[in-house]
Amino acid sequence: MPLLLTHAMLLFSAIAWFLTGAATPSAGPADIRLIPQIGHSQSLRAAAFSPDGRFIITGSDDKTAKLWDPATGVEVRTFAGHTLAVRTVAFSPDGRLVAAAANLAWTVNLFGNKRDDLTVRLWDAADGAELRVLTGHTKAVETVVFAPDGRSVLTGSWDGTVKQWDVSTGAEMRTFVDDAPVLSLAISPDGKNILTGCTDGTGTMGDLTRGERIRKFRGGRGRMFSIAFSPDGRLVLAGSADGTARLWDAGTGAEIRTFSGHSSEVRATAWQRDRGSIFCRTTWATRAQRTRRTSLGSI
Repeated sequence: MPLLLTHAMLLFSAIAWFLTGAATPSAGPADIRLIPQIGHSQSLRAAAFSPDGRFIITGSDDKTAKLWDPATGVEVRTFAGHTLAVRTVAFSPDGRLVAAAANLAWTVNLFGNKRDDLTVRLWDAADGAELRVLTGHTKAVETVVFAPDGRSVLTGSWDGTVKQWDVSTGAEMRTFVDDAPVLSLAISPDGKNILTGCTDGTGTMGDLTRGERIRKFRGGRGRMFSIAFSPDGRLVLAGSADGTARLWDAGTGAEIRTFSGHSSEVRATAWQRDRGSIFCRTTWATRAQRTRRTSLGSI
């Protein structure tokens, strides 16, 4: 299995570098090799592994998403149709579907623009056929995630809403209204709750079944670029524009800890499933931070 933080790529190049090798704390140059995925004609903006680790999907300023074999660097196929830069991509839990959305820079999205690509597109990962075009947002879509059961997909937008869509029909199932444009989105492992991170620096937990807000999380100064549940759903981790990441108790909303040390905004956060570690990526670097099991309990 490849060792990868999905944003471990050159954002200002048409080349994505992926790491393969033993996932050991002491991994060094002798333990890993870099495999370039060359094919996009403009900068890369997003990447995600398939659930089984066999493929990678990337999104680019060239308005396409591409499927890759990470072991060889070979491009498998291209997904086209968007009219702007593809800035968010996702696999369905079974790896059979690919979802993507495209938008402009955040300064344009904040005020809206007639050139916005307001669609979310679903493709068949096996043959590249476009299956659905989801429309309904009034401003650009920033983030896309599948529900754990794969039967619906959720999208967060600069219009301040999260929409849930039926994958089989493309029908809009429900809309959640937030307090500000939505930059990040996550679903709890049991599929019952969602998290949003917004431009006003707050996060929101909502009940996916009832469509009700549960609680708010106050992050650092500036936009909340990323938010994630822990693998057991008990904790919430979010990264903000002020270079910090914050950890909360999902059940009570109590803040547990603030992680600092980055010199620029924290654009992505992730959990290591079998270890007490979190990963935070800024615009320029990725930092792994070890959490204390005595404070967090079993992860």
